[in-house]
Amino acid sequence: MDKVLFHGEPLPQGLLHKALPDLDIKICLSKKDLAAGIIREEDIIGVIVNRQVLSEDYLVFFRSLAEHFPLIKFGIITESLLMTGTAHWKQFPGDADEGRLIEEIHGFIFSDAVRNRRRYNRFDWILKGELTIGEETGEYEIHSVSAGGAFFKLASGVVTPGISGNLTITFKNFRMKCRCTVLEPRSASSNLPYGFPVRFEGLTGESRDILNKIVNDALVQILFTPEEEPDIPSLDEETLTPDFEMVV
Repeated sequence: MDKVLFHGEPLPQGLLHKALPDLDIKICLSKKDLAAGIIREEDIIGVIVNRQVLSEDYLVFFRSLAEHFPLIKFGIITESLLMTGTAHWKQFPGDADEGRLIEEIHGFIFSDAVRNRRRYNRFDWILKGELTIGEETGEYEIHSVSAGGAFFKLASGVVTPGISGNLTITFKNFRMKCRCTVLEPRSASSNLPYGFPVRFEGLTGESRDILNKIVNDALVQILFTPEEEPDIPSLDEETLTPDFEMVV
């Protein structure tokens, strides 16, 4: 079942269930609970926050959430003045009556039916990578890594969607090697350059768990201390799996 997370000051009883029928609504008592819910829960399609006055600390936190989870809709009920709304970020007036809030929250969450269908979270470290297809090997700048795949910046040339190859991604003190499948190229956006995603193939479950953990750890850090960019990940030698090797 699709889920919506709620955080902040209590709303009139039953308001969210009237606005969001047939959705699972989970209450998050703290910022830490909210961040953990977004990162670790599946099928999150929206977040509703009710804070009539937003401190600068809270505002930075919510902006960071919206930036790093672009497939989730964020709605904030507040009297504070926020940045201009987008397709997945909206402010509801703090003095709105119950009927208006129900109508606006319902319309926002269900409009365009944005769904967070990523199986794994991702983080945008800039890494070095190689992709070998047939007898040709190319070097790439890699963005947006997850336990399921990565995004390759394409400076020139074209790629063939659906083709398979061997990739190597170098982290701080280790590299990962596996098979991958090239997916459809994508135009440049505010978050990513022009390039193409790849889907990792053949990784062990343990390797995916390790990648997922280091991504989630980085997300937690950037959400609570956005001024400190998470370091490129490193691993202890005893943590290595057959898909990883230490960098000499």
